[in-house]
Amino acid sequence: MVSLSVPSSSTDVCTTQGCIQSALNILADMDFNIDPCSDFYQYTCGGWLKNATIPDSESSVGTFYHLRDANAKVIENILTNTYQEMTFNDQKEKEADISNFNMVKNYYQSCMNQDQIDQLGREPLEKYLLPIKQQDTLGALIQLEITGGSNPLFSASVDPDDRNPNQNIITLMQPSLGLPSKEYFEQKQYVEIYRKSIKQLANLTMPDLNEPEIDAAIDFETQLAAMSTSLEGLQDPISLYNPFTLEDLENKYSYVNWRTFFQGVMSRTPNKIVVMTPSYFDKLGELWQDQNTVVIKNYILLSTMRHHVYLLDRATNDVLQEMNNKLSGRKSSPTRQRTCIQRTNDAFGELLGHYFVNRVFGINNDDNDTAGKIHQLLESIRTIYAQRLESVDWLDDATRAKALDKIQKMAIKSMYSTQSPDIRSPLSLQQYYGDLNSIIRPDTQFENALALASWAANKSWSSFDKMVDKDRWFMEPQAVNAYFSPTYNQVVVPAGILQPPFYDINSIPLSLGGIGVVIGHELTHGFDNSGRLYDGDGVLSQWWSNATMEQFNEKAQCFIDQYNGFNIQGPDGQDHHVNGKMTLGENLADNGGISLAYEAFSKTPQLRLSGLDLSPEALFFINFGRVWCEKDRPERAIQKILGDVHSPARVRVNAVVQNMPDFAKAFNCPAGAPMNPIKKCKVW
Repeated sequence: MVSLSVPSSSTDVCTTQGCIQSALNILADMDFNIDPCSDFYQYTCGGWLKNATIPDSESSVGTFYHLRDANAKVIENILTNTYQEMTFNDQKEKEADISNFNMVKNYYQSCMNQDQIDQLGREPLEKYLLPIKQQDTLGALIQLEITGGSNPLFSASVDPDDRNPNQNIITLMQPSLGLPSKEYFEQKQYVEIYRKSIKQLANLTMPDLNEPEIDAAIDFETQLAAMSTSLEGLQDPISLYNPFTLEDLENKYSYVNWRTFFQGVMSRTPNKIVVMTPSYFDKLGELWQDQNTVVIKNYILLSTMRHHVYLLDRATNDVLQEMNNKLSGRKSSPTRQRTCIQRTNDAFGELLGHYFVNRVFGINNDDNDTAGKIHQLLESIRTIYAQRLESVDWLDDATRAKALDKIQKMAIKSMYSTQSPDIRSPLSLQQYYGDLNSIIRPDTQFENALALASWAANKSWSSFDKMVDKDRWFMEPQAVNAYFSPTYNQVVVPAGILQPPFYDINSIPLSLGGIGVVIGHELTHGFDNSGRLYDGDGVLSQWWSNATMEQFNEKAQCFIDQYNGFNIQGPDGQDHHVNGKMTLGENLADNGGISLAYEAFSKTPQLRLSGLDLSPEALFFINFGRVWCEKDRPERAIQKILGDVHSPARVRVNAVVQNMPDFAKAFNCPAGAPMNPIKKCKVW
């Protein structure tokens, strides 16, 4: 066991009550019987792992989930109580705030009204499916698009043009499938679970379909899965950018009347369409021509049914939940209240964010300086990154200049949106949600969900050929997450994650090991294997010189090889390896993020925590590990390794510290120890 009393940047100790509580939290999570140089994840999370249990209604539990649950509890208190008056200078703002609250409360109550839902049974779905049944295949797809349903044959959407990111264009891609990833359709046991559940659901909601017809539709979906590009194959944005004129699209993929499709969806036709997965559309054409149109139509109907069953009565919904539980390893389904809180948050995230931020942080509260501190931290880490770009020896001068231009142009945003909509303003939120207020009722769950889906679809399709709204956020304020947008060249850190253990006002080392790493992670995404292909204006282009690109790829290969060496155990007891290529972007961001945050940490002496014989340097790394304390059911672990571009939590911690000389120094790890290998990977 190594000593933790290593040379430190400071001998000063924080003895405030807040620091004492932070120290106690750390003690509860750690396992001091483990050598941090052998398994740092077990050392920093061992106590937590020993005491953590996964609730029957969950497939995972972890630090991220705990904070999400805490934020959800705030949302629950908002939704289950009466309106709490807020101070507004404008009477119209106050009136809008009350109206907004009533709308979101009605949506929540409609979900909680289980007796009414049970009484309606399957009738709402039958009404929704009727006009789709009466349409031919193309008409059914148009109907799904304009009502916000899920198109099961291909995904069509409005997105920024990667080559002209200020303009919105149409993109086409392979669709989402009924199982978590295409690999599930290659495993007989999962297909049988799926087939059995779809048959049960069809017997309840579409009794006119016989068993052979259902089998044929599922076999058709299995073929779609086989034709789909794997998640690993979707990581290169240049290979995904395949522009077509409408005429070219009609000529190459003539099995769809594209002109009629777009005219039906948005009352106009596009001049330019980007096809992101052309190999899928090539194969779809062959399958479409060979397949009976009745099979395709039945598949559309069954897929549409599956997407809406969650809105039906208990008996029908239970069949869907039983399938989901088998796939995720859950023992039971979440409570109705938890389900309805999540659905309401998904539906009205920005609106609930308004009330959440006011409860937790205080909107326009000058006494709460979280926003200012986080923005200062964001800017300081960006400055460190810019300095690195200036000194990295493998960048040629031309590439370096463009990289510096990109980091300087990168927009940094935190807390919540102040435009499009302005989270602080009830009037702005009311305008954002349009006429939904007059539609949402407390006793019509199915119709409420359809109204919201149609509203979202109309909002998206009507943005076609317009300037991209770069003030729009892609996460609600209460999200425990952060993101980088390559076409916007923006880093966004929502308010929801700016709480312990990520952001701890009692300790700078803990905060930098938490939110500091998150910020560095998102900044690094701008220069990972895909983000690096977008310039400072968000334009997708090959702006790297060939020589520099070769060096980047060589350094990136080190990470691919390293992460390929890690594995997790599945429900079958077999080891399943991490896909180092599929997870490369996130792995680069993890490694770059901690390196940037540690440099920010090392700029000034830091305080120890009372009661812990741990240096500030050790505290930095320990909190980095703590935020990834997590337990997964084996079934959920497999879902992640097949369908998540992030590495498993244990790997995210141990693989990163293996590449950090500063970690080895902080814990006196001998050369060649498991957490201090001789070969280390580094890009930035």
